[in-house]
Amino acid sequence: MNLTRALDVALPEIPARSLSQRLPRMDPGVTFREHIEDGSPIVRVYNPSTGLMFKLSPAQWTLAQLFDGTRSYAEIAELYTEKTGEYYDQQTVTEFGADLETAGFWYQTAQEKNVLLLLQSKEERRKNLKAKNRFSDLSVIIFPAFNPDRFLTWFYSKTTFIYTKWFTILTVIGFAFTLGLTISHWPEIGRDTAQFYNFSDKTFADVAILYVLGIFVVAVHEFAHAHACKHCGGRVPARN
Repeated sequence: MNLTRALDVALPEIPARSLSQRLPRMDPGVTFREHIEDGSPIVRVYNPSTGLMFKLSPAQWTLAQLFDGTRSYAEIAELYTEKTGEYYDQQTVTEFGADLETAGFWYQTAQEKNVLLLLQSKEERRKNLKAKNRFSDLSVIIFPAFNPDRFLTWFYSKTTFIYTKWFTILTVIGFAFTLGLTISHWPEIGRDTAQFYNFSDKTFADVAILYVLGIFVVAVHEFAHAHACKHCGGRVPARN
């Protein structure tokens, strides 16, 4: 029996009032990176406890950093006004905090997460528990591997040119060349593709090679997602 079920039996009527009265704070492990998007500066913030990425304006990010779990909304409003010279009242700060709360931005302890689970319906909670079973969906089985974050940090530092304008132009040219080659040689490509995926004349070695090639292609594809995550300031830890 996990903690959620134990609390469900022992404390079935925990009020939500204690949660609503807590003061928000950011995840201590949060990471961020500033970007220019459509000519305007933005801050991409990664929350490791939820795995969510948020996009905030510099002013919103400055305000969010003042939420430390101890300051009241009035104190945050006063401190922000003093720090930036832009007047924010308590109501504005409260609404800002509530909006980020709804989006799942603020840090939650393990106890708070379990209490929130208790406030969900029993049917929804049952589905969540089923989803955590690694064998509930045989099409997606996650197994522990290694933590690639350190390697990705090093590799990203050596390959930041991928996000430059000249490399993007070069990539588009490569795509155009490939598209033209495909169109001009489509009869041959179509015939070979149909033959490639015809397993009636494939040996066990052919299937094994195809499987290894598939793993390699998928690995490179997912590695590209991880690289882009690094570019946006996120982390890519190992998952169990």
